[in-house]
Amino acid sequence: MFELEKSLDNEKYIKFIEFALNTSDFFMLVYCKKKHEGFKRSMKTIKRGLSDLKVMSQFRFSWADTIMSPYCGFEYQVCFYRSDSSALHHLLSAKSLFEWDWPLLPQDLCFYRMSHCWFYSVSHERMAIVTAPTQQDITFFKQLDIISNEKSYSIEKWSIEEKWLTDYLASANRCNQ
Repeated sequence: MFELEKSLDNEKYIKFIEFALNTSDFFMLVYCKKKHEGFKRSMKTIKRGLSDLKVMSQFRFSWADTIMSPYCGFEYQVCFYRSDSSALHHLLSAKSLFEWDWPLLPQDLCFYRMSHCWFYSVSHERMAIVTAPTQQDITFFKQLDIISNEKSYSIEKWSIEEKWLTDYLASANRCNQ
């Protein structure tokens, strides 16, 4: 597990997004709004642009390493999308990783391989964590020179799984047979 530099922007951000889309099965964004209000126009634009890639969306108070209080005055729509090169344009709406934050954009961009989150961000905390790096990930992030803190933890401790994704993938495999 390792943490990424706080300055993941410009060219490094573009390279990261390209790499993540190419090596992931899914990505996630969290659309935040005050209760009884609508989403900001900029969020709606991104939602519309990614709609063909959406595999699941639900209002909830938890997602990759984040738990919010249901009494906080906000609602959170957690949306999962298939990783596809057509998402690149929309994911480059932000110029850096930590621009993915309320009120203008969805927040907490995460990437999944199968049903496991291998990368998550907490925008308002300016945190970006690679939980279960492959050798390819390590090589890529070292080449970009953006690893700030490498920690040795067991993968099980930091495994973030979306059970419904496992079921979704199993169902998709049955349909393809």
